[in-house]
Amino acid sequence: MTGLKGEMSGLKGEMDVLKQDMTKLKEENTTLHSQVVLLQQAMVEERSTRQTVVEELRQEVRRRTASSDRLQGDGEEVASLKADTCDKCDAISTYDVITPTTEEAGLAGGDVREAAPQWAPAIYLLDHELLKMVLSKMDCWEMIRARRVCRRWRSAVDDIVDDCRRELTDQKTRGGEVSTPATSLELVLKAQDQPKLTELRAPTAETDTDLRLVADTCHALEKANLRGFKLRVSALRRLARANASSLRELTLQAGISDWQLEALLEPLKALERLDVSPPVDSSGKWLRLLPKSLRRLDITGWQ
Repeated sequence: MTGLKGEMSGLKGEMDVLKQDMTKLKEENTTLHSQVVLLQQAMVEERSTRQTVVEELRQEVRRRTASSDRLQGDGEEVASLKADTCDKCDAISTYDVITPTTEEAGLAGGDVREAAPQWAPAIYLLDHELLKMVLSKMDCWEMIRARRVCRRWRSAVDDIVDDCRRELTDQKTRGGEVSTPATSLELVLKAQDQPKLTELRAPTAETDTDLRLVADTCHALEKANLRGFKLRVSALRRLARANASSLRELTLQAGISDWQLEALLEPLKALERLDVSPPVDSSGKWLRLLPKSLRRLDITGWQ
């Protein structure tokens, strides 16, 4: 009996130790849970702040570029993204950079060194790497327009372009030519680097690429799938005119309007195949613009 009591006493001691360990584990688990909650809150706040800054930047870009939009055409925006963008000492035309206001110049890297006003947009306080990160999250068309705001923004956008170009070069080195670009910027660079590009398709990772990005750089297209592109009549007309004698196959997104169809079809004289899904209320007037060269017409969703 004495031995049994001793064993019971030993087991009781071990149980006490286990209880203490369990208590410590519960405390550590509670602390860890609290830290996870704090981390999640910080991530939500960081994401919200980033979205606020990006939207603030977009509004500022629109405000700052609106006054010069009439001076520079759509194509000139993208045409300036050449292989020599890494040259930060090249001359900048007065149309390319909008002169900052007195309050903003010091923040944006201008000549004025006055103290920054408290109400200045947060985007002017970002360092170069953070500015690059914010700009890279924007729509590609808006990002390119941001080059015109000031020299500092132009430098940031040019660095983003250089980084993308290097990544594409590395991809070619590792596994050959990349057939379909993943982003709008990759598509822009591909169209510029391959002036004889014969097939146009929207980036795989995006569904709303602005057609103006490539409307003035594609001149030898034989096939064009415009699903996934944001279509403007001016861009459609320029693309069609530039490829009037070469474009053979054309695929259009659902719901394209009559006036968009007319602007696109009128210049095309060598089209052989057309896949289109006009709106249900389409007048059908665009049918009279179909070229004599057309061999196959696929119409879906139209009664």
